[in-house]
Amino acid sequence: MAMKKIASSVVVALLSSLVVVCTSATPLKRRRSLGIIGQLNHEGPYLGLLTVYPPEEEAFFATGAFEPHPRHPFIDLSGRRFRIGKIHGKRVVYVRCGIGMTSLSNGFPVIVIRGLSDLAGGQTGRNTVQLFGPLAALNTAKVVIGFIKSLP
Repeated sequence: MAMKKIASSVVVALLSSLVVVCTSATPLKRRRSLGIIGQLNHEGPYLGLLTVYPPEEEAFFATGAFEPHPRHPFIDLSGRRFRIGKIHGKRVVYVRCGIGMTSLSNGFPVIVIRGLSDLAGGQTGRNTVQLFGPLAALNTAKVVIGFIKSLP
C-alpha cells in the first residue's frame, strides 16, 4: 500500500515537472509576443500587408499613411518584425517577407498588387531596375494605400 502511494506520488511529481519543463521551454520573449497577439486579436480583424524587398518597404513607409498602434507598434516573432497600425482607419499588420504564395497555397486569400515596368530588362545597355525599381515600388505603395482607403 505504501509502495502504491509512493509510486503514484512519483508519477504526479514527474508529470508536474514535465508541465514545468514544457512551459519553460517557450522563451519569455515569445510568450510575451503571443500574449500581445492575443490582446490585439480582440481589436481585429486586421488586413495583412507583405513586401518582399527593402525598396518596397521604404516606399511603403515613405507614403506616411501608416499610423503605428499606440501601445504595440510592432511585435517581434520568429525572426520577423510585424508592425501593427492603421492606414486610413483600417487596421493592418505589416511585415517584410516572401510568404504571399505560401499564404495562397494554404488557402488564405491574397491580393497581389505589383509594380510593373515595360522596361523589363529588354533595353540595350545597363539594366535600369536600380533606377526604376524604387519608383515602381513607390507607385505600387500608393496604389495599395488607395485600395485600403477604398475598403468599407
